[in-house]
Amino acid sequence: MTQQEDLQRLNTLLDTREGDVRTWEARYSGNVPLAFIPPATRKKLGDRLQSLSINFCALAVDALSERLRLQGFTVDGKADLALWEQFNRTMDAGAGQVHLDALALGSVYVSVWGDGGLPVALPEHPAQVVATTNPMTRQVDSALKRWAVNGKAYAVLYKRDKITAFVSDSYVPQDATTPNAWSIGAIPSTGWTSTGSVPNPLGQVPIVPFVNSGRLTQPYGVSEMAGIADLNDALTKILVDMLVTSESSAQPRRWATGIEVEVDDDGNAYDPWEGRTTTAQSESPEAKFGQFAPSDLSAYRNAAELLVRQIGALSGLPPQMLGLHADSAMSADAIRAAEASLVAKAEQRQRLFGRSWSEVARLMIAVRDGRDPKTIAVQPIWGDPASRSVAQESDSAVKLFASNLLSRRAALADLGKSPDEIAAIERDAAREAALAQMVAE
Repeated sequence: MTQQEDLQRLNTLLDTREGDVRTWEARYSGNVPLAFIPPATRKKLGDRLQSLSINFCALAVDALSERLRLQGFTVDGKADLALWEQFNRTMDAGAGQVHLDALALGSVYVSVWGDGGLPVALPEHPAQVVATTNPMTRQVDSALKRWAVNGKAYAVLYKRDKITAFVSDSYVPQDATTPNAWSIGAIPSTGWTSTGSVPNPLGQVPIVPFVNSGRLTQPYGVSEMAGIADLNDALTKILVDMLVTSESSAQPRRWATGIEVEVDDDGNAYDPWEGRTTTAQSESPEAKFGQFAPSDLSAYRNAAELLVRQIGALSGLPPQMLGLHADSAMSADAIRAAEASLVAKAEQRQRLFGRSWSEVARLMIAVRDGRDPKTIAVQPIWGDPASRSVAQESDSAVKLFASNLLSRRAALADLGKSPDEIAAIERDAAREAALAQMVAE
């Protein structure tokens, strides 16, 4: 397959993917039109309620992303602090942003390259980058990054043997208010001119996909919001109905019988007291007045609570995060038990994303040391995704250390300290021990 054919194929694929990405971005931002709202209700609302964001979708993504804390890498069985320092220096958005976008959008990418002999790892948005894998090896065999600046589209085609840059022949329309935005109008899949290429010394495509829990038939993953999006819309509908009902019953609704119905010149009945007086009176002895019972909003609360519980069951969010047990105090053990499903999901994502982070680290080491990335053994180091009781964890670590069942380094790691934090603590301990010995002498 020629470069132009590869470019056309990946451009078409990126156009297809971009629609899904924008849909989930809008969902995460809460920019979703009101669903399930009947025309009669819309007419009553007028322009007073254009949108209502009850965004449990974003909460499901954020709660899971917050528990994915990458703390370092081990290379050939040992923590590589230099690699971790380079990683933090070049990942401008951080690993947390990669996790967040992968969970929200289904997939995201990280590119790795060199700058003056130092590795550079950068997060890449799935509306800009797309990659394809070999169906036999499941390894990335080609990737495309595309963006637009000042009316021209630019693209970089990544292959195993070389990397080629392109520029579009035609003008690409953009929003005049954001001339440098990468969210652009339609880009033609053909009509590109190569502006140069460089060999790829890594021997593999330096684009690493992070795919969120996709099935084998979903190579680009699935958003964490997909399972609860409809329930979120249904909850919004219930709350809109409650607001409409509350508005209609905000003022007492009264009735009257046994009085003559007044009509205007056109024969239309009208309220004889409207805008005239707050007192209703009639000279007819048969006249009776009364007031309708106010609307009962408890049914809406029950329906909303049912939907929130279903959202919690599908997303793994514990009741206290959903506001279901906000008024009751919970012990540390009860909190951990309630979060068991969310923690298990976070551990599964650690294993899923850990393979991708290992690939990123291998490519960074290959750039830094000139090694073959296939020969490098890398493992990511993750923080504990469970809620921790500091007092209990500290007491356990101290007892295990005092009984010589754990070394100082292992005890610190058991407390959730990252490799660079452990190294800093050991340096401080060695410095204090040396100072104490000098004072003693």
